[in-house]
Amino acid sequence: GDALFEKTPTNASAAIKNYNEVLKINPKSVRGLVRIGVIYKRAQNPDEAEAKFKEAQKLDSTFAPAYRENAEMYMKYNMSKKAIECWKKYLELNNSLEARFRCASALYNGKQYCEVIKEVEGLQQRSFNNFYMERMLYYSCLECTSETDGIKKGLAASERFFTMVPADKIIYLDYKNKGLLLLKNG
Repeated sequence: GDALFEKTPTNASAAIKNYNEVLKINPKSVRGLVRIGVIYKRAQNPDEAEAKFKEAQKLDSTFAPAYRENAEMYMKYNMSKKAIECWKKYLELNNSLEARFRCASALYNGKQYCEVIKEVEGLQQRSFNNFYMERMLYYSCLECTSETDGIKKGLAASERFFTMVPADKIIYLDYKNKGLLLLKNG
């Protein structure tokens, strides 16, 4: 199915037909269900994709890719709350740095800024860092009101961000949010 879908990505019917053959042989093939869900996700059919991901999760609640793909689909369609739920379940099954980074992104998109700070700092303690994380961190420090030293953390993160980001990746919000941090800092 994967090969057929890559060969003709504009017509996934042959790929789905092959995955349906897999499901005839093994109706409990969670991998087959997830792959069909991925095809529906790429075809921009979130309802069918979600149904396949949920079916796979019901058949095997320990099959991590079902949660990852479902979370990615929710993120694509700005369903942050559902994406975060799936990422958290995925992290229970696969606590990798990359998964934690994607979870932090979902938290950020869901405007859960205080949780973003914790997640990003945890990643940094494990030597995982990139300019996207620094951006999320300093934007989140600006928005999280319960963080006692948030402004100082945010300013430090903005300094790290501007030293590592390629010039073509800087957006106006980067300057605006750094300016707001500076204003809050006096």
